[in-house]
Amino acid sequence: MKTLSLCSGIGGLDLGLERANFKIAAMCEVDAYCRSILSERWPGIPIYDGVESVEIFRGQYDCIAAGFPCQGLSVNGKQLGLKDSRSALWFDILRLVNVGRPTWCIFENSPMLLVKEDGDIVIHGLEAAGYSCWPLVVSAKNVGAPHVRRRAFVIAKLADPDDRRSGKDQQPAKLRAEGFVESPGDRGQAEASPRKEERLHRWPAPPGESQGRDEPPRAKPRLGGDAHGLSPRLESRIRKERLRSLGNAVVPQVAEAVGRAVMAVHGMERRR
Repeated sequence: MKTLSLCSGIGGLDLGLERANFKIAAMCEVDAYCRSILSERWPGIPIYDGVESVEIFRGQYDCIAAGFPCQGLSVNGKQLGLKDSRSALWFDILRLVNVGRPTWCIFENSPMLLVKEDGDIVIHGLEAAGYSCWPLVVSAKNVGAPHVRRRAFVIAKLADPDDRRSGKDQQPAKLRAEGFVESPGDRGQAEASPRKEERLHRWPAPPGESQGRDEPPRAKPRLGGDAHGLSPRLESRIRKERLRSLGNAVVPQVAEAVGRAVMAVHGMERRR
């Protein structure tokens, strides 16, 4: 599934989607440090430096994926929602959806998105553009991580690829990776524990073993790692950038679980 990644960060969402057989065709990230990571990990993939610079035409991509800024929606800060200038980037993303008309959209944000009225704004905007929407809440704990880190996802499918009619009265097939995904109604209740055989990767991987299929063996388990051979001052600056970027990133195993659920529905509909 040919995918345009927006607000790519260091590519956590993209890595997970690639594991689910999505093809990342283009990326977009405003942060220079994150772009340097993307350039290294996805060589040859075009990387836009801002959503406003993205060029897109109808049918160019099968999917648009974005973890758009959550500062206005997080429990921290002023909680201005989509009125926050950073989280308001959503409306530029919606504009690209209207122009590109991808079959699928995958949007990630703070779980507070589905608690606040801003979630209704996001979903209604997509419905008005002709998409059926499916909100999900997924926890890193559900894929075996030793921490919770809940994230909200809004999955949207173009109800009719040939027109712009609203898809609010139609729902895609059941979009739920059993054992991994919570419905919005599960918020505040006990989280389901995944069966061991369903966990996508062992977590955390010890030194000498790989975290996942696409990662080389680890030399050390320390978060952020060390940059050996650099001065302590430079290493400290790099480490801060690493930790900041990791803190903003989507857990790839979570993105993979969501991506596999989307691909399962996509495959079923193609066989009809």
